[in-house]
Amino acid sequence: MNCVNTIICHRLNDQESAESVSSWIGTRNAFTVTAQLSVMQGDTGMGTVKQNREFIVHPDVVKQELNVGEAIYASKVGGFGWGKVRIKLA
Repeated sequence: MNCVNTIICHRLNDQESAESVSSWIGTRNAFTVTAQLSVMQGDTGMGTVKQNREFIVHPDVVKQELNVGEAIYASKVGGFGWGKVRIKLA
């Protein structure tokens, strides 16, 4: 996949293959928000916000969220674009 510029990927059941596709598509900046809770008080008003990276298309989407006739489309031609597409079945 090193020389590929466009991927159309239907559902994959293999974790390694799904991770490979997700890695090829790439990551984006994201934030993880946590909250501290107390058994007696509930929300304490304390927590954290941490900047991290996350998959643009998570491997679980490729493994579990694509139905028959659906695929993930990603292209690095003329910029970057991706989405879930419906494939017309004959």
